[in-house]
This record gives sequence, structure tokens and C-alpha cells, in this order.
Amino acid sequence: MNARSEGLHLQCTGEKVSNGSSSDEDGRTVHPKGLHPRQIWVPRGRFDVVRITLCEGWGVTPVRFFVVTASMAPGAAYFVRDDFTKVNFLSRPTDLRQDCHFLSSCFFRVAAICTYGRGTIVSTTDSLKLENVDPDSYLVMLKPPQNALENIVDTLVDEVIAALNLNPKRKYKNGRVKGFSAILSSSQLKSLKSNPKVAYIESDATLKIQVIIPPQDTPSPIPKRALLSQSPAPWNLARLSHRSKGQTTYIYDSSATGQGTCNYILDTGLYTQHNDFQTRATLLKNFDLSDNSDKDLSGHGTHVAAILAGTTHGIAKSATIYAIKVCNKSGSCNLSDVIAGIALVISDSKTRLSTTCANGVTMTLSFGAPMSTWRSMQESIQAATQAGIFVVAAAGNDNVDVKGTTPASSPFVCSVGASDINDTKASFSNHGATIAIFAPGVNIKSAWIGNIDASNILSGTSMSAPHIAGLAASIMSSQGPQSPLSLCNRIKTNANINVLSGLPGGTPNRLAYNGAAA
Repeated sequence: MNARSEGLHLQCTGEKVSNGSSSDEDGRTVHPKGLHPRQIWVPRGRFDVVRITLCEGWGVTPVRFFVVTASMAPGAAYFVRDDFTKVNFLSRPTDLRQDCHFLSSCFFRVAAICTYGRGTIVSTTDSLKLENVDPDSYLVMLKPPQNALENIVDTLVDEVIAALNLNPKRKYKNGRVKGFSAILSSSQLKSLKSNPKVAYIESDATLKIQVIIPPQDTPSPIPKRALLSQSPAPWNLARLSHRSKGQTTYIYDSSATGQGTCNYILDTGLYTQHNDFQTRATLLKNFDLSDNSDKDLSGHGTHVAAILAGTTHGIAKSATIYAIKVCNKSGSCNLSDVIAGIALVISDSKTRLSTTCANGVTMTLSFGAPMSTWRSMQESIQAATQAGIFVVAAAGNDNVDVKGTTPASSPFVCSVGASDINDTKASFSNHGATIAIFAPGVNIKSAWIGNIDASNILSGTSMSAPHIAGLAASIMSSQGPQSPLSLCNRIKTNANINVLSGLPGGTPNRLAYNGAAA
């Protein structure tokens, strides 16, 4: 985070909130006068992250104080009662003595924040929160090469690292996306900020997989060839292949089963031995170090992969799967690992374009975070798209506008919301104009970990995203590689139009359809 980002403090006295002053980097007061007593001012400046001191308790004397950081627009004012639920919290409170507690007085009990799993912050109304991986962990991204020689030699990253004798966690040397992640001291951070080769520095952070575990435009037709069927089929597959709901058979083109496509899944790993994958699934790389295991200890990655390409549970039944583990068993995914995973997809797929990936490449990102300003993520996804990779992202499970969610808000992804068996928007699914399309995402049965025939039922936009990746793989296997933008547009054009209910205004009413049956 940038210097002086801790300038804004709130202090609670009973139900009244008083605003402390904040200072710019020279110590000058930039807090305006005359604010409402329950209004927060975010100073203009080079940062949009403020540290806020919150207190718990309704009495005159606060019971406990917490410190969180939040992403708030510079130069904007927020009313505590009305606007605080819209603020993106970036770190958990420093005091976590209880499993669930209310940060109450400062904003009138609008945000119940609980610990879940290994300290992940989850709200009762907003299941996706962002927390710092390490307060001293950063992504350092470099400026594009200044000349052809720099681009060929590709020593820029190593030179910057060597100059400060750093020990990087990750290096990024993919095309124009060059940089590294590392633990930095304050002096190292200061030195890098003044380095003319550095484009920007971002704090490392955690994204979360988009899953909910339950208690146990005239469409133009996609050309048809010989049709195959699966009956009975999981409801989500049947819905994908019919204009009307309530069907029980999955119908698909025999020439459109994903053959000749490479489908990369950045997730919790993959149980490659599962019968649903036969011999078509490979764990390519494990970037997550927290699990101390290459295995999928969560099941989420296996579930997602089988929706895309499972023999029983999947759409593109002949597609090849390459899993990259960037998330741990609790569903936390370090930004630095995700960036490394995307870079690997770009480099690895290039080596397979004349063989395994001849018909096209997809990448599925079933995770996200309530941020839309990570340049490293945006630039990495853009680089993947420019390399011809069709990128699919889960819209998120917060029932909010997707425009504030990464990576689903990126203009370079095909973002996917969730619907249920009744063609209603899933209660948890994000929405908004940025959503490309909806796909089934409630009570989805797919492969699971534990044994070679295991299955489980999950809900979430995590489950919706691989439907679209599988549909893209099916189209490309039949008709060859297509640009990512045109492929997403094609899927939108061929969708079932205006069949969904429960959509907020401005959200496109499109449900995925493979064009196989009426």
C-alpha cells in the first residue's frame, strides 16, 4: 500500500462517529471541514486505500477496536449508514478473538464479518472478501522493454532483482507482462518506487473461489452434424442443449466434443485419476505452497474441470484438461500465484498449438475478489487474450454489480453469472451490464475427490463458468480456432434470450445454449 494510506481514522463514541484528520505525504491536513458527523472523507491523492479504525459496542466506552483497510474512491465521501456495505474491505480486523463478531458502532451493524476456514473473512451478506497475504508482500511490475535488444535478452527482471539482492517468490517474463513478487523491506520498497524501470507496485492479496456448498439478438444456429445424446443427464447439461427448461437429455454435436482443444483451469488442483477424465487430465503445475501437496485437497478444481470436460458430468467430453494449482484447500488464491499461473498458460499453450491445442485454447478462472483496479491481473488477462486464449471468469457470489469484481469485470474475459433449474437468477449471483451470459450454477453435480467415481453437488458461479469454457471448446473443436472476442460474442448471440427471471435492470437476459436441440 502507498505511504500515508493510514491517515484516515474513525473514532466511536456511543452511536456518534467523529472523523479524524488525514494527511498527505507532506503531513498537510487534507480533510475537509463541515462534514456530516457520520460521513467519511477519502482524500484525493495517489492512493485509494485507507486504513480505518473501527470499534465494537454500543456503549459510551467502546468494547474493542479493530483496524481494517478498505478500497474507497479518492475524493469521495461515504455515509456510514448507507454506503459502508459498498466499500471493499481489503484486510481482516487485527483483533480476531471471536469466530464471529460485529463491527457495529461505526456503521450501525450493517456488516457482520466472520472468520471462516483459515482466517478468511466472510460476510453474512457478501461472501467474498479480500485479505492481505502478507503486509510486506508485493507485486513489482516493470515497464515494457525500451528496445528490441531488451526484449530479446529478457534480463530486465533479473537485473532489478539483483540490484537489491532480492529473493523473489515469483518471476513474470511473459511478453509485455514482466515483473516479480517478493517480500520487501521498507527501504527496498522505497528504492523500487524510485526505480525508472518500475511501472507500478501492488500489494499481494487473496482471491476466493466462487462456490457455495449446500447442505448435503435473434439467435443464429450453430451448424449441426450427427447428434449424440446422454440420458438421463444432469439437469444443467440438459438445460444447455434445449430451448425449454425441464428436459432430462443432453444432446450434443458428435463433431463438437472438445477434441483438439486445450482447456486450462486455474484452481485448487485436480484429481486426475477420476474416471470422468479418463486419460485427458494433467496437473501441469502447483504454484500454491500452503497446502504442501500437489493434490486437490478441496475438490473445487476437480468439480469445475469435470463440468467442462467430464465424460459423465461434462460438456466437452473429449477435451484435454490442464490444471494449474493456484488456490489452497480453503479456497484462497494468492494474486502473485494467479499471475504466475496465467503466464504459464500463455507459454505452455504456445508449445502445443500445432498438436494438442490445434483447435483452440480456453482458460477458466472460477475465483475472484471485490477489486477492479489490479493492473497486474488486467494486463495478464489481456496478454492471454492477445495470445488467442478464450478466458472465462466466474461473475462472483455477492449478488452485487460485477463491475467491482476481478477478474470478471475485465473487458478481456467472458464473464458468467449463475441460474437455477427454474431459469431464475441464482440468489447469490452477481449481475450487471458486464455479465456476458448466464449458465446453470445451482445444485450442480460433478466429479469429486476421494475415489475414482466420487461426485458432489455444489452451487456457485464457479460452477457456471466451466459451462461456457466447455461450450467454447465444443464450438472450436467443430469449427477451429476463433478469436476470444468473437467466440464470446457468438456464445451470446446463440443464447436463449429473455428466458431468465429475477434479473436486476441492465443485466443481459441470456442463458447459454449449445444449439443442438429445440
